[in-house]
Amino acid sequence: MSRGRPKKVKEIAQELGLSVSAVLGLLRELGYDVRNASSKVNKEMEQALLKKVEEARADTAEGLKRKKRILGVEEAKKPEERRPEPRRHRRSFQRGRYSGEKRRAQKKQKAARRAEAAEVEEERVLELPGPVTVGELASMMGQTAGSLIVKLLNMGLVATVNQTLDKDTIELVAAEYGYSVNWVEPEPEAEAAEELEAEAEPRPPVVAILGHVDHGKTTLLDYIRKTNVAAREHGGITQHIGAYQAEHEGYKITFIDTPGHAAFTALRARGAQGADIVILVVAANEGVKEQTLEALSHAKAAGVPIIVAITKIDLPNANPEMVKRQLAEQGLIPEEWGGDTIFVPVSGKTGEGVDLLLESILLKAEELGLKAPKDAPAEAVVLEAKVEKGRGPVASVIVQKGTLRVGDPFVVGTVYGKVRALYDERGQRLKEAVPSQPVLVQGLEGVPLPGDILKVVGSEKEAREIAEERAAKKKQQIARGEMALLVERIEERMRAGEKKTLPLVIKADAHGSVEALSDTLSKLSDEDVEVKVVLANVGVVTEADVMLAEAVGGMVIGFNTSVDSRARQAAKSSGVLVKTYNVIYDVIDDIKKILEGMVEPEFEEVHLGTAEVKKVFRVSGGRVAGCLVTEGVVRRGARARLKRDGEVVWEGRIASLRRFQDDVEEVQEGLECGVRLEKFDKIKEGDLIECFELREVKR
Repeated sequence: MSRGRPKKVKEIAQELGLSVSAVLGLLRELGYDVRNASSKVNKEMEQALLKKVEEARADTAEGLKRKKRILGVEEAKKPEERRPEPRRHRRSFQRGRYSGEKRRAQKKQKAARRAEAAEVEEERVLELPGPVTVGELASMMGQTAGSLIVKLLNMGLVATVNQTLDKDTIELVAAEYGYSVNWVEPEPEAEAAEELEAEAEPRPPVVAILGHVDHGKTTLLDYIRKTNVAAREHGGITQHIGAYQAEHEGYKITFIDTPGHAAFTALRARGAQGADIVILVVAANEGVKEQTLEALSHAKAAGVPIIVAITKIDLPNANPEMVKRQLAEQGLIPEEWGGDTIFVPVSGKTGEGVDLLLESILLKAEELGLKAPKDAPAEAVVLEAKVEKGRGPVASVIVQKGTLRVGDPFVVGTVYGKVRALYDERGQRLKEAVPSQPVLVQGLEGVPLPGDILKVVGSEKEAREIAEERAAKKKQQIARGEMALLVERIEERMRAGEKKTLPLVIKADAHGSVEALSDTLSKLSDEDVEVKVVLANVGVVTEADVMLAEAVGGMVIGFNTSVDSRARQAAKSSGVLVKTYNVIYDVIDDIKKILEGMVEPEFEEVHLGTAEVKKVFRVSGGRVAGCLVTEGVVRRGARARLKRDGEVVWEGRIASLRRFQDDVEEVQEGLECGVRLEKFDKIKEGDLIECFELREVKR
């Protein structure tokens, strides 16, 4: 170490390759009074510290093995020597070449089958602007909310109909039902894209405090609020906005005030994903609990660094070493044990260790190099959203990039708006909010979902268009899923031997409308499917109407009327399709679409061409017919039938089609080709191969 001016703790730590918290702990063990990373270290302290470090590093190999046994770390195994592969016989190589040709042919067959199903697969795509509720997701996939809740329970997640699911959970659940998810984001204007390339500047870290209930999170947060909150007027926090900023040695830190109870698992997961650093709170007297492991899994899934705060060290039965051992088993190895996780013992009552915890947060943030552009259109993540009396819809957000200003038009999920006012955690008005700053936004046209991303766009008109487009897609997918569920229920009744019927419950604003709808829709019946009106009445759609539709397996139609809240809730939970209309022609068009979906499609055969078998060749894996196309065209993958002496011997698909050595899609009249039939090789010279396709006939 160099001589000269007294060094700071953080400089010593950098030279020794240790963390600041480890160096502070060693100096305190030696009896020196050091408070934080900026504390001065004189020559005597430096030499004593160096001696202490050398002694620690000179521990015996037996001691190191003992620690590894405690931590469950196994000795690295030597890689096994690989034996040289034996030289293959030329004959076996030839067999390998032929089997390679067979594998390539099989791959082409699979590709052809995938191409046939591509059109169907494309339909099973959900286009979502952001998180959705359990009920909405169930409707989009044509499932009941109850069945989806059971599926989530089997996956270990307790959820209700109106609970919002995060993106990862949505993708996982959708995959279980055979759907893929396409997340739709607004396209930035060219000018906005240029502004996003603005120079990034350092920003405060965003920290989520997670852990088991009653482990001291609230007490710790209260202590930080009272002593380190940036604005200290009038004492404590006067308004809860889901986050607040504290200040330590002139540097700001944003804390996400996430709840710790198991009922708020989803919100805690979003908190971890919106944070740069996670503080995992574990009580020194209780150790690792079930929700501790749950919070740890959320933090690991978010891919953010973790700092462990061991709380309640002021209690007589506190045992910080127990906490370290338990978390070491979960992969969080303390720095003093040779790991990379910072452990800080703290007390929310006495304040012991709180400054060191804040110092550790700032050091970890410095390592991460957190930066974001200020001169760019703002983006922010929604923590909470609700309707406040006198303010209307409001949302608590944390700005992630850019500067959010009063007057900015924005879109968030399927909601748009214009910033009318910004408030900090004390309810004081702000003119703008910079990266990592938590604010309450007023000026929304609706209530967004937690986890939605707020994005500033060029104009209020653009924001409205993006939001309306997203809402329309969402509504369209919900309607498609609900109609699919309705048709599935009708088909179940048909399989049970009942006639194919579409039961309808009709509610309208007047008796004239009720009679007109009943007569018009009943006339849509034909010999294949019957429209049956089970109830037609005047008034709003009620819960009883939904229950009746569920009992008969039908749908509810509301014409120039509304749906009460209990009916909407019942429809979500039961999966009953409830549609409201203002134009009678829209009702007729939708019912016609449903009826078309209930009728079995009809197909007609379209002749493509004929080929005559001139010669049969034996190849690896079967026989190939050498043919001359005598009429029309022969197409690979098309349906075909083999005729011999005027009788049909085989029917299936053309597996492969070749012209000389090349694979081709089709062969025209007058040309020769090689044809291999799918799962059939008993071909003879003189056979005729008729190629055709089936086309659906609209009824």
